[in-house]
Amino acid sequence: LQRLGDIHYMQSEYSQATEKLTNAQSEFENIGDRRGTAQCLQSLGYIHYLQSEYPQATEKLINAQTEFEKIEFRLGAAQCLQILGDIHRMQDEYPQAIAKLKNAQTEFDKIGNKLGAVQCLQSLGDIHRMQDEYPQAVEKLTNAQTEFEKIGNRLGTAQCLNSLGDIRQEIYYMQHQYIQALENLTNAQTEFEMIGDRQGAVRCQQTLGNIHRMQNEYPHAIEKLTIARIEFQMIGDRRGAAQCLQRLGDIHYMQSDLGYIHYLQSEYPQATEKLINAQTEFEKIEFRLGAAQCLQILGDIHCMQDEYPQAIAKLKNAQTEFDKIGNKLGAVC
Repeated sequence: LQRLGDIHYMQSEYSQATEKLTNAQSEFENIGDRRGTAQCLQSLGYIHYLQSEYPQATEKLINAQTEFEKIEFRLGAAQCLQILGDIHRMQDEYPQAIAKLKNAQTEFDKIGNKLGAVQCLQSLGDIHRMQDEYPQAVEKLTNAQTEFEKIGNRLGTAQCLNSLGDIRQEIYYMQHQYIQALENLTNAQTEFEMIGDRQGAVRCQQTLGNIHRMQNEYPHAIEKLTIARIEFQMIGDRRGAAQCLQRLGDIHYMQSDLGYIHYLQSEYPQATEKLINAQTEFEKIEFRLGAAQCLQILGDIHCMQDEYPQAIAKLKNAQTEFDKIGNKLGAVC
């Protein structure tokens, strides 16, 4: 039963896994197998953790840790400590997270478990990153990356590269130096792709797009963010797809703003060109508000040039779009 539960868990079939592991836990308790009981509790806690059910996860893991300590199974106890630390980290409870992860790292070091120790080091680096403590974060994540490479753990290596890229993006954004960030993120993306981690790869693609956007390199940004949006949609990550859509919208708004500036300066041909381009792009990404606003300004441009039939057509279309999306202010064309 325990093995079946673990198989369901590895296939992300959490309901079936929970059922099997709960039954297995009861059986182990009936026959007095404390290690089997603790392992089931540990797996159940991890399943809750993966589903962001932190109170249930914490309860199971503390019970599992206690059982492991009673039978002096130090690896199991250290693994529970590690996940408990990550749970605190995910809830921004950094002092508790640091304490748990340091204890877990110490235990892993004592029993010679290099993977567990370096994973704790990675999590500690991420905590420093989340608190904007960049020098400590870079030190820990660089050390973790080196250790992952030594033990041949490509996923861990890629995750560290990704985090280091994010840090350098944040640091170098203020200094307008993105080269190292781009290099780290490109390397991380390659690693994620080679090990088949689509979520990790598309996150890198998204960040690369955002870096190009901040450098006003809009064609590159649009390319990266469009690809990332499609990938997010394919893997069912609606939040990631929405974030890409938002950034693409920001880019096209900047382009429409340039058109509006030309309009205010009575530079109507330049304004028309930019607004038509922006409208087209908004329509491609199905951002109806932006497209309607472009139509509205294009109508005003025709009006200013006494081209009334074209103005009426554009403004009516804009009004229809504003009505469809419930934008009452825009609809008063």
